[in-house]
Amino acid sequence: MKQNADKQILVIEDEEDIRESIVDVLKLEGYSVSSAENGLRGMEEISKKRPDLILCDIMMPDMDGFEVMRQVRQLFPLYEIPLVYITALSERKDFRQAMNLGAEDFITKPFTVDELLTCVEVRLEKAKSIEQRITQELDKIEAEIQRQTDSILQKMKLQEKELTELSHEKGELELKLSLKENEFMDEVLKMIDLSNMLQNLERTINSELERIDITAREKKTLTLLKTRIRSRNMFYNSRSLFQMVFERNNPHFSTRLTAIYPKISPTEITIACALANDLSTDNLANMLNILPESIRKTKYRLKQKLELNRDENLGEYLKKFKMESR
Repeated sequence: MKQNADKQILVIEDEEDIRESIVDVLKLEGYSVSSAENGLRGMEEISKKRPDLILCDIMMPDMDGFEVMRQVRQLFPLYEIPLVYITALSERKDFRQAMNLGAEDFITKPFTVDELLTCVEVRLEKAKSIEQRITQELDKIEAEIQRQTDSILQKMKLQEKELTELSHEKGELELKLSLKENEFMDEVLKMIDLSNMLQNLERTINSELERIDITAREKKTLTLLKTRIRSRNMFYNSRSLFQMVFERNNPHFSTRLTAIYPKISPTEITIACALANDLSTDNLANMLNILPESIRKTKYRLKQKLELNRDENLGEYLKKFKMESR
């Protein structure tokens, strides 16, 4: 029973007799158990201490079990807390809705003690710790980053070879450069998405480190994972990667832009390069790790520094500027 003591189970059930019976059974098995009489109280308990498993009724006043599931998924987007529904309902629509939301299992009333304990043991065994989930996700992201990096480097080498074999006719070279640049930008956008995923992982870790009930082991593991993420972000920086690819294909764009408009800042130059390649505001925000609203304000200032009229399109101007800089 000692091995169950570190497992926190929350029981959300509006029928007092059933709720107390479940709590008593689980406590006798050594589990740490808390309970709530409805969904609202259940969410209060969850926000105070993250449970390892939730046993939840479906039909409850104020907040039903479906809404509990939705809010739990929003509160812990990475750590999927297993949720088992306790219900007397047997209609297919309710089971289908619950499974679509991510329910792990059902216990249909009335149920035996053995059925309850078996369900709890299976679900806890299946569930993984937050550290394991973050580690697995980080492993996948790092592998994909390496794959994308290798792909970009390989395409760069191939581009050099192909361009040396081309004639020096301007039209042919411009077409080839344009096609290759589009290929590279697709790769860069994928890398920006991966960088954003790393940032989300770090935010998840920060949230976990702020938990009052965090153990020393969890804190040490999560801190090491955070260091690992930061070291990866130092090795891979989406902004630097974008600039490298862009400057390789457009070596005169930035120098010409700053020569004509010397008041432009480094961030504005990056945004100008991105707009010349049709990157969206959201992609830019992810790449620079700032809010989309900040991007919109910077675009407005950039338009003023480029001395464009109100009705002139900033993106179209920069695309034309890029072509003229080749």
